[in-house]
Amino acid sequence: MWGFKPPELQREFDDPVTGQRRRADYVWHLDDGRTIIGELDGREKYVNRDMIDGADSVDAVLAEKERESNIQLLMDRTVFVRIPFRQVLEQPEVVQRKLDLAGVPRGSAPLDNNLLQWL
Repeated sequence: MWGFKPPELQREFDDPVTGQRRRADYVWHLDDGRTIIGELDGREKYVNRDMIDGADSVDAVLAEKERESNIQLLMDRTVFVRIPFRQVLEQPEVVQRKLDLAGVPRGSAPLDNNLLQWL
């Protein structure tokens, strides 16, 4: 949809600080060496105690920030784009603008109409 090239989904990285396996929702590797990482953010992963191993929401947010920071240390010229799930549903034009500003490449053919196929 919108004509963006499909990203690599659920790409795993080795955290250079902790050695843990980390996962990014969407990754685009550009010809000029830049990497764009898209993260789909919903409320559930910050409030569901099962998803945050019994921690509180503040700990979950701090852990997410650390994960993002550590992934950025792996690659020069990495851009993170945070995409709130609610924004996908209620303000898709804002999501499109974010992806455009980040430099997500456009493909020659539009994606399937199922936006949540990859977003």
